[in-house]
Amino acid sequence: MGRLQDFIFSAYDIRFIAINDDMDSDKGENDFAVFKNVFNNYYAKGTSKKIRAIVKMRGESGKHLASNPPYGYIKDSETKKRWIVDEKAVKVVRCIFDLCIAGKRSMQIAKILTADNWIKSFRGSMKILC
Repeated sequence: MGRLQDFIFSAYDIRFIAINDDMDSDKGENDFAVFKNVFNNYYAKGTSKKIRAIVKMRGESGKHLASNPPYGYIKDSETKKRWIVDEKAVKVVRCIFDLCIAGKRSMQIAKILTADNWIKSFRGSMKILC
């Protein structure tokens, strides 16, 4: 944050106010701003490491890492943390799996699915037609 305050904000005549840290760029240099920036940086890095460790631990224990299930699965109506196979998508997923095992690349698989009317493209996004 120090470089941003020192160079960018002053170049564009931007006033920086941090109420909790009692900082105002109009008042001039704050002696503790450098130390606060360093401590905040370490706090952010520490929090990031903790979150990565928790996500890794969840994955290793077999829990889902995403809130929304991937294509081919749906959330169980009884237990939201459990995913079940989406019967509507079984044919498409099996076709994709078979094409992948046959050595096809993702772009080739997409072209095959589009040609067979399994997928319809809408300006960069895809809709699966089951």
